[in-house]
Amino acid sequence: MSSTGEQHSDCSQVQPIAGTFDDAGLKRAILQITSTQTLRSFPVVMFACAATYLALAGETSRINLLIWLLIVTCSAALAAVVSRSNLAAIETASSNRIRVLLRRKVVTVSLNTCAVGSGFWWVGMGGSLQVIYAIAVISCIYQAGAMVNASIHFGSFVCGVFLNFGQGILFFSGVAGNEPLSGAAAAMTSVAILMVSFGHVNARQFAESIRIRADNVALVAQLAEEKRAVETALATAQDAIVIKNRFLAAASHDLRQPLHALGLFLGSLSLMVEGEEAGKLLRRIRMTTDVLNEHFNSLLDLSRFDSGGIDVNKRIFDIAELLDGLGEESRYEAEAKGLALTVNAESCSVYSDRMLTERVVRNLLSNAVRYTEKGAVGLISERFENRVVVTVLDTGPGIPPDEHAKVFDEFVQLNNPGRKREHGVGLGLAIVRRIDALLSLNLRIRSAVGRGSRFEFDVPLATSTAEREVAFQATNCMIEDVDAPPSGLHVWIVEDDLTVAEALNLQLQIWGCKVRIATTRRGLEEAYASDGHWPDLALIDDMLGEEQPGLEVARWLSVFMPIRNVVMVTGNTLPEKLAEIADSGFPLVLKPMSPWQVADLLREATQPGEVWR
Repeated sequence: MSSTGEQHSDCSQVQPIAGTFDDAGLKRAILQITSTQTLRSFPVVMFACAATYLALAGETSRINLLIWLLIVTCSAALAAVVSRSNLAAIETASSNRIRVLLRRKVVTVSLNTCAVGSGFWWVGMGGSLQVIYAIAVISCIYQAGAMVNASIHFGSFVCGVFLNFGQGILFFSGVAGNEPLSGAAAAMTSVAILMVSFGHVNARQFAESIRIRADNVALVAQLAEEKRAVETALATAQDAIVIKNRFLAAASHDLRQPLHALGLFLGSLSLMVEGEEAGKLLRRIRMTTDVLNEHFNSLLDLSRFDSGGIDVNKRIFDIAELLDGLGEESRYEAEAKGLALTVNAESCSVYSDRMLTERVVRNLLSNAVRYTEKGAVGLISERFENRVVVTVLDTGPGIPPDEHAKVFDEFVQLNNPGRKREHGVGLGLAIVRRIDALLSLNLRIRSAVGRGSRFEFDVPLATSTAEREVAFQATNCMIEDVDAPPSGLHVWIVEDDLTVAEALNLQLQIWGCKVRIATTRRGLEEAYASDGHWPDLALIDDMLGEEQPGLEVARWLSVFMPIRNVVMVTGNTLPEKLAEIADSGFPLVLKPMSPWQVADLLREATQPGEVWR
């Protein structure tokens, strides 16, 4: 059992176990409290002595009265001096030293109570009956006042009662030859017994309160230590998350570059390969590349969600158009597995972030198709008073109720113990959970083993007829042009990675474009001097090295050509960098960029309605 004798100097060392506050600790507390109260009561004793002299000086011998009050004053002064000395030493005193100080304190208290009781002999022997009763009253008042303080150390209190009241009882019993007053003696005896009884209760309650206080102090200290430990752990975890997100964001450019080049090379190769076997092999390579690209983008997107790099851009769109398109996107994979895929969506305008909503549905629908081996997959939207409920359901293996929350954690795949790569890496639902928090979708899951799964979420309805008309027009404008890109365009590539530049150059040349490659603004100036005109489209990498940032090159070039034809291409996912590019007004494409995205940029560069800075 650990000692708490030094708890006043370092509370954190005390263990919060009931009963560990030992005798030495209790004595320390008793000594500190009684010494403090003795110092505070000394002026009161002096005032009481003066008042007693004035009240009794004409009723008894003044010499005897003065001698008694002087004895009381000296004993009180001695107790005050000893108390002050105790308080000065108590902070650094050992347990043994505390016992010595407490014994010294008990002696001074005993002397003081004995001095008060001696008034019966000094004053009462020669005084009237009124004087004797006055001394008895003073004795009782003193002992009653002492009970509140001195009784916390029961032994010294009993000693004080005996030395004080004992003299009065003996006096009233006629021991000194005076006339006995048996009634007064019996009364003082009764008072003494009551005071001892009350003092015992007070001492016990005080000891218990001290132990409780020590336990509370220890508990507070332990809680503070545990809080510091939790805060330290939380700070460490937050720092780890920040470091992870910074690493992924900073490394994304270097990691995206080879994927970017690989996709472009495969796009070029697909236009050159002939023969069924070579085409089949190329398709398998592209499928593997797509899986790698999907996994890589999911990982980086997760870091963007965690770092606050995803902005919510709410607008009005038709939910049926979105769901029908996603259904067609997944239909081939579903039919290849023999699954019946049905889409039942009511056309109505909703107000939310279209891209993030699409991401949620795509992830849920993709999981449903991947993990359902037989039966059906459904995609449904139901309109209610102020919202649309989107439901993705399947007849797959189902999820145990105790695993419902777990499926939204990172890298969790309950039905993929072999970690088949075609089933992803377990980030789809983790991203869904983060989008749910951003858009307040109220995502819900109902599933049981062997009975399939049902995921639901809410999308707010558009609030006015005008908004629904805007949504209808926006939907009609979103139909993509699938024609081949125009040939003969002049394209400038600003890229410091020669592999990426070569891949993009090869793809553009296959489409009949005339390409210039540069790594700096000086290279572009030389290209203009040679060609005599500005390009139809400029593709500028964001990170060109230390000489000049890609964004500065884009700003310079936008002076001479439409800003929409100056496209920033980046693999950097740092939120502040993406925000900077977005604020600049230049079109932004994230790496890896597919050949079809390049084709779209070529088509847009030839559209009428040029926009200049």
